[in-house]
This record gives sequence, C-alpha cells and structure tokens, in this order.
Amino acid sequence: MKKFVIAMVAIAALASVAHADVKPAPEKYEADITIQASLTETEPNDTAATANPIAGGDVYAASLSPAGDQDWFVYTTAGGSASFETGAGASPAAGDTKIYVYASDGTTQVAYDDDSGAGLYSLVTYSFSAGTYYVKVIHYSATGTGNYTLTCAAAAPPAVNDLCAGAIDVQEQGLMTWNLNLNSAGGYSNNYSLVYGGCTGYSTPGPDAVYKINLAAGEQIMISEAGTCDMALWLATDCANLLTTCVAGADAGVTGATESVSYQAVNAGTYYIVVDAYTAAGCPVTVSINSPVPQDEASFGSIKAMFR
Repeated sequence: MKKFVIAMVAIAALASVAHADVKPAPEKYEADITIQASLTETEPNDTAATANPIAGGDVYAASLSPAGDQDWFVYTTAGGSASFETGAGASPAAGDTKIYVYASDGTTQVAYDDDSGAGLYSLVTYSFSAGTYYVKVIHYSATGTGNYTLTCAAAAPPAVNDLCAGAIDVQEQGLMTWNLNLNSAGGYSNNYSLVYGGCTGYSTPGPDAVYKINLAAGEQIMISEAGTCDMALWLATDCANLLTTCVAGADAGVTGATESVSYQAVNAGTYYIVVDAYTAAGCPVTVSINSPVPQDEASFGSIKAMFR
C-alpha cells in the first residue's frame, strides 16, 4: 500500500511538471506613452534672459534636471486669456510641478499654481494685457527631477472682421469660396445676436463674422455657409445697426446643415453678410458666394448653376 501511495504521488508530480511546461509565462502589460509635443525645451533656460519662446498652441517636451533646475519660457501677447498647463512627460515623469507667471520685468509675480492640473501637475489661467511675460516651471520638491510637458492655450486676438466696422469686402478681395474658423480660435465672438423670430427665425447666440458686398438695384446674389455646427446666415443694410436692418436670413437646418440665402437688392448700396452660428461655440465653416447677377439674368437656375 505504501508503494502504491508513493507511486501515485510521483505520477501527480510528473503531471504537475508537465502542466507547468505548457502553461505560458505571465506577461506584464506595459502601456506605451506617446508624448505629443511640437517643441523641445532648450537649455540653458534657467533665467528670464535665456527663456524659450512659447505661444498659443505650443506644447513643449521639457525636463527638470538636475535637482533644483528651473525652466523659463517667454510669452508675448496682444492681450487676452491664456493658460499654461504641465503634464506627464516621457519616463521618468516629473510627477509634481509648480508654475509661476511673471510680468515683463521677470520678477513681479502675476500668477501661480501648484496642483490645478491633472494629478499633481499645474495649471495657470490668466487674463493678460498686451506685453511680454515669463513662465517659470519648477519641481515641487527641492530634490525632485523628471520629464514633463508644458502646453500653452491662448484665445486668438479678435479677427479684423469680428465687428462690422472691419467687414471684409468680398469683391475687393476677390472672394468666391473661403474657409474661416468661426470660433474663439479664429478670433470670432458673439457680437450680433438676432432676437428669436428675427430674420432667420431664430436667435443667433454663436460667434459671427462680417463681410460686405456692393449691389446695384435689382442685382441678385446667393450665399451659402457649410460647417459642422448649427449655423445661421443673414444679410443687413446698416453696419451701425445690423440687428434691425436684416433683409434676408437662413437658419433652416440643424447641426451640419448648409444654410443658403438668395437675395435681390431693392436698393443700390453696401450690404453686410453676417456669417453666424446658432451653436454657442461655433465651428470651422466654408462660405460660398456668386458674383452679383443683373436683374434680367437673375433666375434661380442661373444662380444655382454658378455653384456646380
């Protein structure tokens, strides 16, 4: 009996060994971290005098090394809100940072943050006046080191035709089809919001851009606006009072639907084209316009043909 038990134990041991031989070795999953950076920090940049330039849309790959290192960046702006945010860089990541923002003298602190970013990283948002400023990044710990990213996000300065006073003349510029970022990134804000039930049938709480065109009495034009948001398009006669002089408008569709306006001028003069949005954030759009068609040629078919 004893021999039988020993034999069974031996068989079990062999089975265990055989099973172990075919069992795959455990694998450790290691996630790849891809750093999307457009710029790389250049040393030395330990003072305001040697700061690396940074602008809206820039993403720096940077490093705090050796311990006690400080990285300086110089930011020049025409004014407006901007934010600076640190994040994890390539391994080994810094993990914990602090951001300081200084005025043009490089010593007067105007903003600071420790942990408003992801994890223990930093995020500063500040409303800048026109001028030059300095951004300093350091590690939270006096002995800390590691890699990080620094992202600058800044609203674009107002576009020249954000207001009617700067309306772009489509005839003078030879514009037939053009693209614009109808949003804050393009420098457009909501300056002219129609009252609900106005010439488009709806309010227009989104950003707007203004163009102009000269028409003779009886001339007809067709304008279209295409984009990914809910858009609006309208035509007015008085730059000083666009909201009450709207003569034609379109906001028939919802998100992504093209809006079109066809209008025959009652009087000769300058007409203002307001490329607008119902969506508050706006979106990139494409605008198309035909050359004015004289009254005796202004059939819908002839205008439509110009867009084929």
